[in-house]
Amino acid sequence: MKKYYYLIAATLMMGTMTFVSCNDDDNTPTEQTAVLDFENDKFTALIDNPQYNGPLLYQADSYQWEDNGNSNLSCSFSLNGSWGKGWFYGGIAISNYIDADETHNSFNYQLSVPKGNGSNNFAIVQAGSADNQAILKFSDSKAHVIKSMQVMNTTYALYASWGGIKQGLKDGYKFAVTVKADNGASKEIVLAENKTAIENWTNVDLSSLGAVKTLTFTFSGTDAGDYGLNTPAYVAIDNIVVVK
Repeated sequence: MKKYYYLIAATLMMGTMTFVSCNDDDNTPTEQTAVLDFENDKFTALIDNPQYNGPLLYQADSYQWEDNGNSNLSCSFSLNGSWGKGWFYGGIAISNYIDADETHNSFNYQLSVPKGNGSNNFAIVQAGSADNQAILKFSDSKAHVIKSMQVMNTTYALYASWGGIKQGLKDGYKFAVTVKADNGASKEIVLAENKTAIENWTNVDLSSLGAVKTLTFTFSGTDAGDYGLNTPAYVAIDNIVVVK
């Protein structure tokens, strides 16, 4: 009987030790993230009205926003370009305009997207020349991993009367935005290819870029001429997930 007792006791001790070991694994710290969703009053106050030639993007000297204390992402750009004061030509502006009207096919509707994603605000990326780039950066000057963000084609890019995506969709067509990190890594996000375009908010994995301090947006496409792209160089972004 004693031998059986010892065997049972030893088995119970091993089980207890195994159980404690599993608890240690469960206590492994989880990854902490922050989401930039552009959803507070500070961001809402930066939505220009009208979308073109408004007081915030065309009549001021500069435009800027920051998400300090959360994702720490920020954007700041001058509105004094080569064409004179007050031009939204390279930058990232806050918006909440939802407009799926295909006849709204001009820059007068440049801050619109055809479909929402369940939130109120988002941002519009517009990339101009090499001197007027759209740049997203961390205000704490530290490198962070950006896990993902949502993207969506804008109303203007889709339906523009000259160079619009919908006009170009055919075999061999392509429109894309490339995000390039200061560490040299980059990722091309295809916004339209052949006969298909992004017309719903789409999540894009950016973790392959590694730890970054800045991201620069550059557009490319097959519909281009002597003066560059015919397709309006715009894309909407939202819900940027950052590892803290």
